[in-house]
Parts: sequence; structure tokens; C-alpha cells
Amino acid sequence: MLKQNYIKSSSYKKETGTSYKEDTVAQDVGVYLTPNNIKSHLIKARFDRDNWAKVNPNDAELVKAIKPKSSVNYP
Repeated sequence: MLKQNYIKSSSYKKETGTSYKEDTVAQDVGVYLTPNNIKSHLIKARFDRDNWAKVNPNDAELVKAIKPKSSVNYP
């Protein structure tokens, strides 16, 4: 399926964000974040990331080695 609203995984067109209707968006687009669900979503994302790193230690080390350095400290 061609994704017309996304150029790459980290960018989107304004039309996507302003026309979002949960029942009309493909399941693989992502999560609709609201003030009510963002905290639980971030907790789950961190849990999933940590589990992935445990199951894929070689890949996790590779990601650590190539990730850009950030001045932001995430918990």
C-alpha cells in the first residue's frame, strides 16, 4: 500500500494531522495521542523498547553505537 501522506517514517504532511479521523486511518499509521493517553503510551513505548533490546542485544548495541548524540535527557 502506498502511503501518500508520509514522505518517510519521521515526517508527515499537515493534511494528515488536520484531517485525522480515527476510523478512517490505516492501522499502521500510528497512535492518536491525546492528553488522556500520552502518559500511558510513552510508558508502553519505553517498555516495548526495553523488551526489544533484551531480545535483540546485538541490534540494540548497534543502535546505541550509531544513534546521534542528543542534548535531551529522556527518562
